[in-house]
Amino acid sequence: MKLSHKITYIFLKTLSLCLRISPQWIRNLLSNILYTILYYLVTIRKKQVIKNLNLAFPKKSSAWYFKTAKDSYKFFINNFVQFFAFPKSFFKSTITVKGQNLLNDTLSEGKGIIFVSGHFGAWEILAAWLGYNNYHVSAVATKQNNRGADKFFIELRGHFGMKHIYRKSSLDNMYNVLEHGDILALVSDQD
Repeated sequence: MKLSHKITYIFLKTLSLCLRISPQWIRNLLSNILYTILYYLVTIRKKQVIKNLNLAFPKKSSAWYFKTAKDSYKFFINNFVQFFAFPKSFFKSTITVKGQNLLNDTLSEGKGIIFVSGHFGAWEILAAWLGYNNYHVSAVATKQNNRGADKFFIELRGHFGMKHIYRKSSLDNMYNVLEHGDILALVSDQD
């Protein structure tokens, strides 16, 4: 691993540890600071978000687009900080699951399940909840270019038992998950 990748790994591990031991108000403050920087100062993605909202909801007002974009940024950043504070923040979360009986019934038949979602909602918390409740989940993910970051995310998600299948790897890996009666997770909104 390159030195820069090792440094990234150490930085991410340290940040995660700091967030785990920090009180909730510190995590909230960090979320607000990151939101302010990313929404108001780094506007590259914001233009695309507004454009996508306009395409998806053409009859909404301009004010609605900007409010929805702001709320999305706040929610996403808060989830990101919460994810970095795993496992502590997970155990302090209130999670309500509807339809767990459908999940259990299908898995009891020995059938695998394909979960398809997008990068919206609290997908990392859902994955952690599944692992914590002894569901076997493998997610298709893009391998990070930075090996240190890749290692960090695999370890953090692996804390609750999630396994990674890299995008562009053999389809047999995905078939194996389903053949074993486990859950294959696809976050398919980007590709």
